[in-house]
Amino acid sequence: MTIKKFYLKACDTSTNFIVRCSLLVARLRVLYDEQLTTINYQRILLIHFSLFLIPSIKAQDAIYSQFYNTPQLLNPAMTGIFQGSVRANVNYRQQWSGVFSDVAIRTASAGVDYRFHGIADDYIAIGLSGISDNAGGYSDLQTNSGAFAASYLKQLGGDRYSTSSQYLVAGLQVGMAQKKITNNLWYDRQFDPSTYTINTSLSNGEFLPQSNNYTDFNLGLMYYNVIDDNHSIYFGGAVDHINQPKVSFLGNTKEVLRQRLVFHGGGQFPLRDELTVLPSVLVTLQGPSMYSTVQTSFRYTNNDWNELAIRAGGGFRIVNGFVYDPTNKAGGNNLILDALIISMMFEKSHFIFGLSYDIHTSSIVSPTNGRGAWELSLIFVAPEKTRVNTACPKF
Repeated sequence: MTIKKFYLKACDTSTNFIVRCSLLVARLRVLYDEQLTTINYQRILLIHFSLFLIPSIKAQDAIYSQFYNTPQLLNPAMTGIFQGSVRANVNYRQQWSGVFSDVAIRTASAGVDYRFHGIADDYIAIGLSGISDNAGGYSDLQTNSGAFAASYLKQLGGDRYSTSSQYLVAGLQVGMAQKKITNNLWYDRQFDPSTYTINTSLSNGEFLPQSNNYTDFNLGLMYYNVIDDNHSIYFGGAVDHINQPKVSFLGNTKEVLRQRLVFHGGGQFPLRDELTVLPSVLVTLQGPSMYSTVQTSFRYTNNDWNELAIRAGGGFRIVNGFVYDPTNKAGGNNLILDALIISMMFEKSHFIFGLSYDIHTSSIVSPTNGRGAWELSLIFVAPEKTRVNTACPKF
């Protein structure tokens, strides 16, 4: 197998950075057939190489293209920022199904948050969220976590009965997480030459702990200014994994989940009565890794009661990664246009449904057969129990 050019993405949408390094080189499929003539030993070595890297590869966080629809995962300060009394959201992402055949890399999450009145025109909000990140294949690496969030919304201008308001929000999140691996790999010791098959009942001679549990702490801050129903701006930041929990399967105390810095912002700006534009940007920094997404969508509605509102737009994702060209025998860390993003959202009554698709533009197009990633999101917001309408931006 000749590899003319490849790069290791520095940050992606799953914690299984190890598997991602492998995906960029070759597809991990069944490595033998009935004739034993199609055994690809290079792929066998690739699997062993991935396992060898486990103690030294730094873990990364899962990130959605529809990051604006995962409020508590993005920033704990976004807890309680919505127009209503209770908000619930579910999200699902699947990518690179062309690599693992019918087994793709899957990320699912859910959250619920509740806001109630505080002192004067301030608010207090609490929320629960959870995420399950599964890097599928012959050896599933899963990260499951749950977190409790609390935020305080301090009003800087306006009042509860006005359509315009300014708020400064601070949020805290405490969670528990578990990483576990299901070792379904087979090794050369389990190959039976008499039958040309793999006998998984034989010992593989390998040992790898199955799980690792840890506690996680995140902090966030956010400011937003709602000028009217169709005009707002917001920006915020968060520091995740403040305690840098140890995540090694092998007890390596130097293997930690690095702190992640999150910066995000956006707004809504009117073009005419029925049409507004909603730009958004996300930048994350985690160790040497950088991930940035810029998107813009257009929202159309007749402004009638219970009218369907439609959003359509797109954007792009940039990451930093190592690019090596064996022809020139040189490489380095470069910014890479990783994907183009197409998205749509439908708002009806108290529900918001979103879908998006990532079109990969980087070297990963080849090993994935050109297949990108798709996401679904569903948000439900229960109406206010009183006539008071809290001014919040649209994300």
